[in-house]
Amino acid sequence: MPLALEQLDLRGYDLIISSESGPPKVSLRPRRRFTFATCHTPMRYIWNMYHDYRNSAGRVARLMMPPLTHYLRCGT
Repeated sequence: MPLALEQLDLRGYDLIISSESGPPKVSLRPRRRFTFATCHTPMRYIWNMYHDYRNSAGRVARLMMPPLTHYLRCGT
């Protein structure tokens, strides 16, 4: 999801409003734009359910989960 959102071209907007529980979008704003972001609740499953998801994932997914989870947790 963060990689897909980074592809959005927001240069034509003066105000960006986001409302969600996923990774923060403040870093996606173009320069000289105002962003109003509300975060309802953090993505708890990234912390609470990590081991359940990892244990049930396939081999490739298990290898990719640590760096991707870190990316999502940090919101970078």
